[in-house]
Amino acid sequence: MAGVCVTRIKHDDPKCMSSSGKSLQIFLNDDGSYSGYCFACSKLVPDPYGDNPPPEGSFHVKTPEEIEEEINEIKLCPRVPFTYRAIDKEDWHQFGVRVLVSPSDGKTPYAIAHPYTRKGKMVGFKIKLIASKTMWNVGDVKDADLYGWELAKRIGGSTLYITEGEEDAIALRKIFRTLSKSTEYDYAVVSLPGGVKSVTKCLGRMSEEIQQRFKDVVLVFDDDEPGHAAVKEARKIMPFAKVARLPEKDANECLKNGRLKAARDACVFQAEKPVGMPIRNVDDCYEAIFEPPVVGPSYPWESLNRMTYGQRRGELVSIGGGTGCGKTLIGHELAAWDAAVHGWKVLAIMMEETNAETYQGIAGKIANIPYHMPLEEGEPARDMEKLREIITGLRGKVDVWDLESIEDPETTWAQITQVIRTKGAEYDLIMIDNATTLSEGLSASDKNDFLGKVNSDFAKFAKQFNFMAVMFSHLNAPPPGNRSHEHGGKVLESQFTGSRAAMRYSHIILGFERNKYAVEPNCSYITCIKNRKYGRTGRLKTFYSRNTGRLKEREWDDELWKDA
Repeated sequence: MAGVCVTRIKHDDPKCMSSSGKSLQIFLNDDGSYSGYCFACSKLVPDPYGDNPPPEGSFHVKTPEEIEEEINEIKLCPRVPFTYRAIDKEDWHQFGVRVLVSPSDGKTPYAIAHPYTRKGKMVGFKIKLIASKTMWNVGDVKDADLYGWELAKRIGGSTLYITEGEEDAIALRKIFRTLSKSTEYDYAVVSLPGGVKSVTKCLGRMSEEIQQRFKDVVLVFDDDEPGHAAVKEARKIMPFAKVARLPEKDANECLKNGRLKAARDACVFQAEKPVGMPIRNVDDCYEAIFEPPVVGPSYPWESLNRMTYGQRRGELVSIGGGTGCGKTLIGHELAAWDAAVHGWKVLAIMMEETNAETYQGIAGKIANIPYHMPLEEGEPARDMEKLREIITGLRGKVDVWDLESIEDPETTWAQITQVIRTKGAEYDLIMIDNATTLSEGLSASDKNDFLGKVNSDFAKFAKQFNFMAVMFSHLNAPPPGNRSHEHGGKVLESQFTGSRAAMRYSHIILGFERNKYAVEPNCSYITCIKNRKYGRTGRLKTFYSRNTGRLKEREWDDELWKDA
């Protein structure tokens, strides 16, 4: 159980000896439920309100100043003065752990407080009751660093050991120090800030710095099903990490049961290297074999859904079209659709428009209003309150790239990869518009090499962090005698900028075809050129409406596609 303290009430128990009448501390848990703990009788109360929970918003929300004051109060609490869970007071001290004493008598320890930092700054404490597994947070520990990270940085060394929980980190370091023949050498040991549930988010955010500071990483997770699953997730982010198999369930159990040498050997000498035999048999894949194929979240165009069976995280989609033909329009449609219809979080790296234009384009697709276009003569004023409402609703759902940070190709791509490694797991869709702009200034041969790396990296990141990757691209000119793409020429795989990379790493390749000189230049096609998973290809007719700013499927024939 974990949550935040919200109030204190009377403990409705005749055996409670509270003199204050407000001994029952109420916690609002992460799942929205309430639980309580009585400081007077040291009793956990799982459901303090029963069938009559308080109305939403009835509790005072602490101000940042009140939170800071509470953190400072805990900082002044004494260090742990006793041995607990086989961990000595000196070992607690090294991690900055404090002890909270009962408000009833002012001396009986009832909880320990683990400090947490974010980018080197103290941001809060995780409080754990001594008598039970009840815990709660003081301060904002969301997106906190690994527990013990500042200590690990000071210790340094070549190896970082990562455990599941705070006591495991302290216990493992104690085991190492107890068995060490050198009083000079120390060990960098940390833990996940929120148990196995935080493995993807925390390690994804910190993997870059971990790799810069430490040569080796050893995962020392619990020997149970959640721990084994967490190892797999961690290795997606840090495939180089070794894995230790402890002789007990966790490091603290090893310490309490006297299995110090076996635990040390498992971590230091016997940790499994990530390289293994890449062969699997039927039993390894048995459950997955019988999982039925699943239709993914839809695209905005039904015909494309029938070809592809929807969008899929972990895949790279490449989209190409002629200059000025409307590729960015597809990006706006996808971002708007995924954010508004599927509730996805989107990162839009749009290099050929301002950040404001990106938000205008996406909001316009949701509202069916072309906010990005100037008003025609006689056209009524647009509903700007609607725009304000939609933009407000996009907070936390759609992020954009700061165009001012774009420099040369290598620097920009390095920045993008750093952001993806840090925050990639937070997004469902990341799209880059476009690869051609990203590679500007490079020679033809350097461009191909660079785009090969970009496509390879982007596809790997999509799989590693489980987001859908979309890469837009300009096209190379067709052979002499063929229609240009701006004149409605067909899009081929071989015409994509860095085509070899696009063909190799893309799961789906889409071409956007439009004749800018047609009778009706707003008629277009989306062509599915490659569909690695299901093989279905084909064309769907589309039409851009100036009235709504939307790209929709059309049913009528292609007469209007012809040259004017």
